[in-house]
Amino acid sequence: MKTSVLYTSLNEKSWSKDLTPSLDVRKKYMYVQCIGHYFATSNYCVVNRHNVHSFLLLYTHSGTGIIEYRNKKITLTQGMSFLIDCDLKHSYYAGAKELWDFYWIHFNGTCIEGYMQEIVDACCVTNIDINSIFHEINHYSQENNTIANSILASTAIIEMCTKILLNIKESISNCDHMQSAIIRNSITFIEENMTRKLCLDDICREFSISKFYFSHLFKSQTGMTPNEYLSSIRISKSKSLLRSTDLSVSEIADNSGFNGSSYFIYY
Repeated sequence: MKTSVLYTSLNEKSWSKDLTPSLDVRKKYMYVQCIGHYFATSNYCVVNRHNVHSFLLLYTHSGTGIIEYRNKKITLTQGMSFLIDCDLKHSYYAGAKELWDFYWIHFNGTCIEGYMQEIVDACCVTNIDINSIFHEINHYSQENNTIANSILASTAIIEMCTKILLNIKESISNCDHMQSAIIRNSITFIEENMTRKLCLDDICREFSISKFYFSHLFKSQTGMTPNEYLSSIRISKSKSLLRSTDLSVSEIADNSGFNGSSYFIYY
């Protein structure tokens, strides 16, 4: 669903550009669909837009913008940015007191959809300065229509999204630093005991913590379940032994903590 914008609500310094990258670029890279810098009055609004296959980044340079998205009302003041999955219903509009000076980019690309989903699912305002990277993306998107510039634009978009995701992760970690200490200690415990039979009950008993809570916490802070992490370090250890020793498969399985060579070969 496309929504018309009241362009009379935009200051004359506002600008926007639509871009049409090649099919090859759209298949391989992140790419800009349209980009702009708006100076919006209090009459500016985009209401109930949805089913637009795109990601939208809004970044407030000055003033205030309001976003309604996923049953939340979010205020973007100076230096704040927010990323929207435009397939979902959303609205955004200028605050009442002053011009909302903001940059925006509609972009897409199949190469990091899972990566992007983690950002939009977090539904977090971020405080990163994207002023320079915005202009970099704009420059490469509109410079000579070459594969080289398409790749550079894609790289800049990914860099921008990486900064946003790291900011989100850092905010979560700062809010939960005592729990992060538990995870760090549990990782040390797992690594020190990886060669013996080890299960989730053993870890939770060691730290006097419930299995459900610990599993949720571990997954949220490492991206893996405790069992997945244990398997990953056992596999890494076995790779190292395969490459650097003359041990048999059975001996490597035992030294890596796998329960028999058949179980090791399965992994």
